[in-house]
Amino acid sequence: MSVARKGDVSHGVRKDAVGICGVKLSSSFRPRPAIDSMKIDIAFNWARMSRTGAAESRARAKLRGQHVGRPPEMTTAQTQEARRRRKDGDSVGDLAPSYGVSPAAIYRTTAAA
Repeated sequence: MSVARKGDVSHGVRKDAVGICGVKLSSSFRPRPAIDSMKIDIAFNWARMSRTGAAESRARAKLRGQHVGRPPEMTTAQTQEARRRRKDGDSVGDLAPSYGVSPAAIYRTTAAA
């Protein structure tokens, strides 16, 4: 088994400069290449699987007609009423407190019309 020496490179990282999570390694650091490589592979595959699993779950939910993501701040009825009131001349400053939302939420819902 080879021992890493100052200046050796493994996985694109100089072993004498930076360790896992950016922690500076001491000069007595002795890497275990097989175990370190296995840990990196496990972490990479776990991250890849969790990303693809989440994407597949979202796609299945959309096919079932379920809403995906954060719930809307206002109901459909509130949105329609806010759009009507905005067209009638009510200000965003008056509408936001009456629905319990931020002015930005009113701008987003009325701009979508």
